Amino acid sequence: MASIDSLLGRMPRDNYNCLDFAAEAWDHLVGNHDIKARLDALSAGVHAEDGHIILSAIRGFEKLYKPLSPCFVVMQRSKTQPHVGVFYNGRILHMRDNGVEYQPMQVVRRYFTKMGFYR
Repeated sequence: MASIDSLLGRMPRDNYNCLDFAAEAWDHLVGNHDIKARLDALSAGVHAEDGHIILSAIRGFEKLYKPLSPCFVVMQRSKTQPHVGVFYNGRILHMRDNGVEYQPMQVVRRYFTKMGFYR
């Protein structure tokens, strides 16, 4: 099991958001340096419309019916833009406005009503 300690101090910036963090976390955990391009394509097609998630750019990602460690998590609240994190060892690692959080899924579900898991 890889340590996530080096990821916990990340903060959002103008050119570094939850998607950038998810790519960095995935590379750290899995060693896949090419995931950023796939996630950029995902972000181009993942958007909110009338409060619903539209996952038109998920091509190349496998939809999971339950989370497998590690996998990507696309989360959303009503009428907000989707948020991306990484499910890892039973928790969700993601970057919010106040920095990186590593929380149990039941805590994250308090804030996000819809979740999709992808690999």
